[in-house]
Amino acid sequence: MMYCKNCSGKLYEEEIWFDENGLKMQEIGCYQCPKRIQVEYKEWVVLKRKIQNAIIKSNVKSKN
Repeated sequence: MMYCKNCSGKLYEEEIWFDENGLKMQEIGCYQCPKRIQVEYKEWVVLKRKIQNAIIKSNVKSKN
């Protein structure tokens, strides 16, 4: 789970759409505050994957 930089609330993913340039976009919002951002879908997926891999590596190191 990812948390809001503004208020530390949990984030949620909204619908995916294509902007006028044909880029696939997604809006990310916070459950606690009205803060929302729009990011390119590809960048969002890469960021989530990097965080997930870092968590997995951390768990593997802690078990050794």
